[in-house]
Amino acid sequence: MKMNIRTILLVFLIASTTLISFGLKSQNDKIIALLNSMKMSEKVIVTAYHPKSRGINSDKDPTKIAIMEKPKVGYTAAISTELFELGWLNRIIYVDGYGIRRASDRMKTSVKGKRIDLCVGSKIIANKIGINNSILAVVLD
Repeated sequence: MKMNIRTILLVFLIASTTLISFGLKSQNDKIIALLNSMKMSEKVIVTAYHPKSRGINSDKDPTKIAIMEKPKVGYTAAISTELFELGWLNRIIYVDGYGIRRASDRMKTSVKGKRIDLCVGSKIIANKIGINNSILAVVLD
């Protein structure tokens, strides 16, 4: 099996979750620093949306996303125009604190800045996530 550097880092990142539970936070910090140094990493603003609520960042048709699929709660992420222009659409991404997502949806063009909107299962969860600034996001594939 051929593995590139992003795959190797992903394996270390997943392993770091176990390390944190044993109190080895410094190992996690090293992995985050490595991910930060990669070309396709950005500090972003993270928000959340619930497709079926017809509010909280959802659009008119909650059954389709930019790549013409159904949104998947806990997996789909919408990206801003700035990230789209950087080639992030339809890529697997890691969002620090939220895990691995697929950037398969677009936010409205009126949304400015580097932003990621996470698809969640309810309006309540979307409200709890709120707006989180300066979160590390990395393209893994």
